[in-house]
Amino acid sequence: MRHAHNEAKPRGSFVQRMVAALAAIAMLGGLGYVTTSSAIAEDDQNPSGDTSTLQPANSKSIAKIEGGDGDQYALHLTASGDSSSSTVTTAVPADIVLVLDKSGSMKNSNRDTNAKNAATALASKLLTAANAALPAEQQVQMAVVTFSDRARTTSQFTTSPGAIGTAVSAWPNGGTNWEDALKTANDLSSGRSGVQKHIVFLSDGNPTFRITSYSGCFKWSGFGQGWESHPEYGTQAECEANNKWLDQSYQWKTDPDGSDGNIHGEGDDDSYGYNYAAALSEANERGNAALYVVKVSADANKMSDLAKEANAVTGKEYDGTSAENLTKAFEQIYNTITTTAKIRAYSITDTLSQWVDPVDFADVANGADITQYVTVTNNGTTVSGYTAVYNVDDNGNRTITVTFNNRNGMIVDKNETIDVSFKVKPSDAAYADYASKQQYPDTGEANTGNESAGKQGYFSNAGAHLNYCVVTSVNDQESECTQQTLDYAKPALLKLVCKGRASSLLV
Repeated sequence: MRHAHNEAKPRGSFVQRMVAALAAIAMLGGLGYVTTSSAIAEDDQNPSGDTSTLQPANSKSIAKIEGGDGDQYALHLTASGDSSSSTVTTAVPADIVLVLDKSGSMKNSNRDTNAKNAATALASKLLTAANAALPAEQQVQMAVVTFSDRARTTSQFTTSPGAIGTAVSAWPNGGTNWEDALKTANDLSSGRSGVQKHIVFLSDGNPTFRITSYSGCFKWSGFGQGWESHPEYGTQAECEANNKWLDQSYQWKTDPDGSDGNIHGEGDDDSYGYNYAAALSEANERGNAALYVVKVSADANKMSDLAKEANAVTGKEYDGTSAENLTKAFEQIYNTITTTAKIRAYSITDTLSQWVDPVDFADVANGADITQYVTVTNNGTTVSGYTAVYNVDDNGNRTITVTFNNRNGMIVDKNETIDVSFKVKPSDAAYADYASKQQYPDTGEANTGNESAGKQGYFSNAGAHLNYCVVTSVNDQESECTQQTLDYAKPALLKLVCKGRASSLLV
C-alpha cells in the first residue's frame, strides 16, 4: 500500500512534432503486394529553417516469400531523413525543465562538470537574444531543478542563459531522490497556455530515497535473511491472518527500508524497490509532457527501465556516460525540441517493368480506376480518401498512381507509415527470357539488402517516386510548402527458383 505525502497535480503536455512518411513495394500473399513509404529523421537540423534540402533518403530490399504457389517476393522501398542535408529549425515555443542529479557520486569522473557543461551549452543555443525578443507566448523558456536527498528549484522559467548557468552550479552532495526531483519538475509551470513542456532528467545512479511512504506485508525469515516482502497480501488483516499462535513472523510494516518522517529509503540502495516504484509513479503523473532520460553512469541501470516504463522519448535512455556522449545526447534532445516538421504525401507512382504483371487488373483499360484493387494503410490501419489509376502509354509502359485526398495530400506524422499495396506476379516474358538465355539481365544494386545487392535476376519495376512536401509549423500554424519528387533507385533483385519453370527475380 502506498501513502503519498503530496497530492498529484495536473501536468503539462508533449506531442513530438517530427514526421515520417514511408514508401515500400512488397510482393506478398500468393503472388505479391506492392508498397511505398517515406520518413524524416529526427536528428537533423538546418539553422536557416530552409526546407528545400530536406529529402528522404531511400533504399530497397527483397526477400523470397516461402510456401506459396509459384515465385513470390516481398519487395520493400523505404525512405528516411537525409542526415547530411536536412532539416528544419523553427521557433517552436517550449518550456524546458532541466533536472540534474547533485548527489555525492556526481563528483566522480567529472560527471557533474560534464552535466553543467552540457546544460549551459543547451541554454546558450536555445536562450538566444532573438528568442528573448519574441513575444512571451513564442519563447523557449528554461527552468532548473537539482536534487540529492531532496529536490529544489534553482531557477524558475527564464530566457536568460546566465541564470541557467548559475542554477546548475551547486556542489554535489547526498543521496539520490528521483521521485522528489520528478515531482518538483512536474509541478513547475511557466503559466503559458498551450506551450510544449519538456523534462530532461539526468542522473548517475539508481534512486536511494523517496518522499512517498510505503506499507506492506513482510515475513521475518530469520537472521541473515531479514524481512521478506509479500505484496500478495494487500491489507494488514490479510497479512496477519497467516500468523500462528507461536509464529508471529508475518507483520504489517511501514517503510521497512527506513524513514526520518520526511524522506524514506536506505540511502545507499533500494532493496525493496520502493524508491524506483515511487519515481516511476511520479514520472507517469506528468501528463503528456516529454520526458528525456539521460544516464551519466553505467551504475544507473534503472534508467533504462524508467525510460521504457514511463514512455519517455524514444523509450530508451540517452547515453551520457562520457563528455562526448553527453554532448551528443543533449544535441539530440535539442534537435527534437526545436524541430517540428512533417510530410504531406501527394501521390505515389510505380511504373512496372516488362518482367511483372499485376494480378487483379492486368486487362483493364488505360485510365481505369483501380482503387478497389489497391489498399492503403497508415500504421496497419486501412485509410480512405485516395484514388488509384492505371495508365498505359504509347510504349506500353504501365503505371499505377495513387493520389491522396484529391491531390491535397495526406499528412504523415512521425512514426507513421503509409503503405500502398497491390498484387503482382512474374510475367510470361520473364520466364520465356530465362528459358531462352539461361541467364539474368539485371543485377541488384548496392544498399538493397543482403539477399539482393549484387545478385542477379529481373527488375520488377522501371521506376517509382513519391510526390511530397515538407510541412513545418509554429504555434500549430502550418507553413506553405513546395512540392518535391523523390525518385527511387532501380529495385533490388533476387535469384529464385520457380516450380516447374526457370528461375526468375522480381523487385
